Amino acid sequence: MQHRCIRQRFANGRVYRWEFEDEGRVVTIEPHGMLVSNSLPAIVAATVRGAGICYVPMHHVAAQLASGQLVRLLEDYSLTFDGPCFYYLPSRHPTRAFTAFVDHLRNTCASQLWS
Repeated sequence: MQHRCIRQRFANGRVYRWEFEDEGRVVTIEPHGMLVSNSLPAIVAATVRGAGICYVPMHHVAAQLASGQLVRLLEDYSLTFDGPCFYYLPSRHPTRAFTAFVDHLRNTCASQLWS
């Protein structure tokens, strides 16, 4: 890869490898890049400033894509992701706090992040 890639480092020290889909199979690459950050907002800001290209979840760059500050690359090879799945043990008597949390996830987070 001949591009300046901005990489993400996880809290455990591991640097995220980029994943793509090609004809139904997942292809993982480890691009070279001098800039590595553990902050997705910092990675996006560096990309907007021209420091390189990044690989981040769509909802982190939605505003920049909409404004034209960034363009999407390799769209045909991007993995599809329908959003997170939350699992919990159903209870006959959930607490009000738990019910409020689930309602918040259903009504707020999903519409803001993946619509």
